[in-house]
Amino acid sequence: MGSFRCSTIHKQDNYGASAFIFDLRNSTKITRFISYDERLTNHVDYMRKLHKFIYSTIYGEYSTGSDKDEFAINDTGDGYICAFWGRKHSLNCMKMAIEIRNQLHNTLPKHNDKLKLRNKDYKLDYGFAIHTGGLTVERVQFNDKGGKLIHKDFILGILPNSVARLEKLNKLYTEYNFVASGNYKNCFVKRAFVNKCVKAI
Repeated sequence: MGSFRCSTIHKQDNYGASAFIFDLRNSTKITRFISYDERLTNHVDYMRKLHKFIYSTIYGEYSTGSDKDEFAINDTGDGYICAFWGRKHSLNCMKMAIEIRNQLHNTLPKHNDKLKLRNKDYKLDYGFAIHTGGLTVERVQFNDKGGKLIHKDFILGILPNSVARLEKLNKLYTEYNFVASGNYKNCFVKRAFVNKCVKAI
C-alpha cells in the first residue's frame, strides 16, 4: 500500500485561469444498456484510447517550456475538466479544447456504429463549455507501492463549479455543443490581440 506525503496549494489565482469541461452525452444510459455483452468491452476500449489521447496531447504539449506545470486535469467519469493558468491560459485552454473536440468529432460516429444501438436517440455525443475565473489547485503527493513519488492535482474553486454549470446549457440547446462564457471571451480576445501584436513586432 502507498503512503501519503503531503497536501499543498499548488496554484491559487483569483481571476487569471481558464478551464474547459466536456461531458459525454448518454454514457450512463448506454453503459447500462450494453453491460451484458461484448459492446461494453468495445466501449471501455474506446474510453481508454480517449483517456490516452487527452493525457498524451496535453502533457505532450506542455511538458516543457514556459507553460510547463501550468495546467491540471481531473477525470469526471464520462468527461474531463482541464484548467490552465499562466500568461496564455485562455489561448492554451481553447487550443486543447479544440483538439479534443476534433478527436471526438472524428471518432464517435464510428464508435456509435460499433455499439449498434437500435434506438437512434441513444447515441454518444458530447458537450463542451469554457470559462475564465478564480482557481485553486490542490496538489496531493504520495508514494506508490514501489516507493515512487507521484502527485495528483485537484481543481477547486469558482472556476470548475461555474464551467460545469455552463456546460449544462448544451443539454437545453442540443443543436450546439460548445458554450463559452462572456468572461472567457473577453480574456481570449485581449490575449489573442496581444499575441498578434507581439508576432507582428
